[in-house]
Amino acid sequence: MSKSLITKNFDRSARKYDEHAVLQRKIADYLFTISRPLIPENDQILDAGCGTGYFHELLRKNKLRTALVQLDISAKMCQIAEEYSSPPEFGKTDTINADIEQIPLENDSIGLVFSSMSLQWTNLSKSLAEIYRILKKDGYFSIALPINGTLKELDDIIISLDGQKRINNFTNESILNNHLEQYGFKNIQMQTK
Repeated sequence: MSKSLITKNFDRSARKYDEHAVLQRKIADYLFTISRPLIPENDQILDAGCGTGYFHELLRKNKLRTALVQLDISAKMCQIAEEYSSPPEFGKTDTINADIEQIPLENDSIGLVFSSMSLQWTNLSKSLAEIYRILKKDGYFSIALPINGTLKELDDIIISLDGQKRINNFTNESILNNHLEQYGFKNIQMQTK
């Protein structure tokens, strides 16, 4: 699927996205729970593929007042996420409309990159290279993404309608691990759920 089509689809669905994002929120909740011990108190976090800003909501509900940069390729998603931004006294939030494959942040500037259900829409190799570039040497990267075989039932239903496959061909754990190692990530831990 082309980048412009992905952006257009997310822009079009932005206002009603949260009404239908039950699975995405469950995954983000789980990723947040296992990432919480890694959240830096006096450092910046990047939510790569922030959508409507649900990670920001999780931080604030849990009274975590760390600086947050929200980034999404969809301008409409960014507008919604920006509506929930926090002022500096509550952990300042900045929202950037940009592509994860070309993150407009300085090298070694982020303590934690959080990305839930976003990287499957990108060129994984380019995105991981960018995330590694902006991540501090002692920083962390928490990611959730569908892997090969995920959403198979949805794929089967769509194919049965008109014979066309529309769901992404997701990566597998081995390829993901190889990419992570290739770009220099260390202490890689994976869970399949």
